[in-house]
Amino acid sequence: MTQPSTASEASVLIVADFAENVEKVERHVGPVGMVAEPTLLCVDAPDDVAGVTVASVSPVGIRPLDLLALSVVAVLEALRGEYELVGSYSLLPYGVIALIAGRAAGVPTHLGVIGSDIDVHATARYGAAVRWLMSRFTVVSVTGRTHRDRLAELGVTPGAVETLANPIRPAAYPVSDDTERSIDLLWVGRFGPEKNPVRFVDIVDRLTETVAGDLRVVMLGTGVRREAVEAEIRRRGLADIVERPGWVPEPATYYRRARVYVLTSEREGLPLTLIEAMASGVPAVVPDVGNVRDPATDGDNALVVADNAVEPMATAVQRLLTDEALRSRLATNATDVREDYSYDAAAADWRGILEAAGVYTSSSESTVESPAVSP
Repeated sequence: MTQPSTASEASVLIVADFAENVEKVERHVGPVGMVAEPTLLCVDAPDDVAGVTVASVSPVGIRPLDLLALSVVAVLEALRGEYELVGSYSLLPYGVIALIAGRAAGVPTHLGVIGSDIDVHATARYGAAVRWLMSRFTVVSVTGRTHRDRLAELGVTPGAVETLANPIRPAAYPVSDDTERSIDLLWVGRFGPEKNPVRFVDIVDRLTETVAGDLRVVMLGTGVRREAVEAEIRRRGLADIVERPGWVPEPATYYRRARVYVLTSEREGLPLTLIEAMASGVPAVVPDVGNVRDPATDGDNALVVADNAVEPMATAVQRLLTDEALRSRLATNATDVREDYSYDAAAADWRGILEAAGVYTSSSESTVESPAVSP
């Protein structure tokens, strides 16, 4: 019988879709490298990531063929690589590939669940198959308590369920004084239906009727709903109020200048933009979706709105804009996420995942140093 390894000896294969996205690799795989020795396998992988061995499958350019090639290589790599865990993020399709590879090699498997795994796929017409597949993993990780409870409600029964932080590097998100903040409202995200960017435009329009003075608003991002957002902004005469820079690689500059961050999503796992905003000392107005209540506590470090509709959201935003004392208190408390959602916190969560998978015991000490990843 194979004995559990120490963390420094544990070898982990991650199968994922992080093609040419070094930031995602650092965030999702970097913490693994703090407690184990990770290898990332994906189609057209980044060339070099500190602390991570990268294995790439050359793309054909036809998605089904690329996925087939990745599946074959994943199985072969798992069989010959002497890995002690095979994992992935998102069930379809990469989690399934990791599950097949891990089962073929006879080693434990891990799935990092994302919001759509639970809110879309697990409840769709094919949901029974999705729930069955999730239950086949040795360990499933979620980003918060709500999704942990939701898995139980759906009857998903993997070997273990662990929480895995969605980490940031706090140094990348400096906190500025309120007097330096010139953006009244900030929205950050993908312009997709689940993020509901048009609702944010509705909220801004409502606030122009109730808040004295001129508002300065910024929407960061792009996506399939971009044209609909632009049309709605023009229709409501908000073009001079709402700045739309598009997608920006370094949003920290905007967080540092924002008074209030607004989330309008219909569904979420745990939005990274919320963690980034709170780490930057920006009080947030958020709907009660996904796992937002893990970092956001209503009245303490954010305003959490039960009804994700225009009127209650606009009322909460107006309250923050007009109550400087409340805004200051929430902003100060919000920065606690800098520790709770750090890379060290994610590394500790990965220790829990490896222990739950039987890869090493709680008495094993980690000797792997944090990789030298840029802030």
